[in-house]
Amino acid sequence: MKHDSKSGPTLTLFQFSFLVLLLLPKNLGSNGLSFIPRTAPFWWYLLLTAIFFTTSILTNLSFAYRITQPVHTVARSSSLAVSMGLGVLFFGASWDFMQLLSVMLITMGISVTLYAESHTHIQNHAADIQDTLDSQCSGLGCSNPTLNIGNEPVLSDNFFIWCVGICMLLIALVLSALLGHLQQFGYKRWGRAGEECKFYTHFLSLFVFLFTIDDIKAHVIIWSASPDWVVPYFNITLEFQKRGSTLP
Repeated sequence: MKHDSKSGPTLTLFQFSFLVLLLLPKNLGSNGLSFIPRTAPFWWYLLLTAIFFTTSILTNLSFAYRITQPVHTVARSSSLAVSMGLGVLFFGASWDFMQLLSVMLITMGISVTLYAESHTHIQNHAADIQDTLDSQCSGLGCSNPTLNIGNEPVLSDNFFIWCVGICMLLIALVLSALLGHLQQFGYKRWGRAGEECKFYTHFLSLFVFLFTIDDIKAHVIIWSASPDWVVPYFNITLEFQKRGSTLP
């Protein structure tokens, strides 16, 4: 993700494919040509798949909007607060005081982290504006430069792009929490079948990637042109690049 931040959908495809292959033997019949009978109706898995696929894409795509890995990890940890809120509002859930206090403390820590990250982006944003002002007055002898709105952008895109990434993570958090509550509802109604649910939500999602096949091919080409990578501790070199070729 560091070298190809827009490869989120491609990474999601590989994740889903791996899980499908892992769970496929447990969901095939004895003849190996058909699936075993489902415990829940097919339309239910279509609904869960739509929510799950959207959540996964937004989560991985957020890296393309200047979201760092630490912020990505910390922000996703706030799913507890979102899940509690949805549970109280729509699913009749309740928690004791210690559980609420624990979630409040976690949420406060996450808020501090996001504030510190946003402050960094605001400082970079101000520096970009100052650079624009200085470039406009270069050679003109301006003592107090003002921004020429007609010729230069007033605001840097960095901070706004970061805000879009945070919004994507927040939407993914709400959808993820909603998915968890819907899964619990399905377990109560049709019985607990966690591996079946996991298989169908990943398997059905694979068909959606057919609409992004060109983008996936482009990122696979980028990955294939990556420098060789040495596996830590094992000293094994994975060769992605043909000998004698150079990166563009």
